Amino acid sequence: MEIQIPPSIQTGCLTYGPLSDLGHCRVTIAYDHRVMDGVVVADILKQLEVTLLQTVRLELLKLVASHATIHDVA
Repeated sequence: MEIQIPPSIQTGCLTYGPLSDLGHCRVTIAYDHRVMDGVVVADILKQLEVTLLQTVRLELLKLVASHATIHDVA
């Protein structure tokens, strides 16, 4: 279950929901609009998405490939 509005004393709080069957996960940032600009928050979420879908995904694919190679040799 995803917490829609997490209790927080900080000016921003990043949360994420459960993974779907397709591997999708909703990520949100609850923030104080008096302190942070929404454009900054949107940029943060976009950069997180790019990092997860490119950098982290490639690292995981390499890990899976190297694991398969090790098992093929053995």
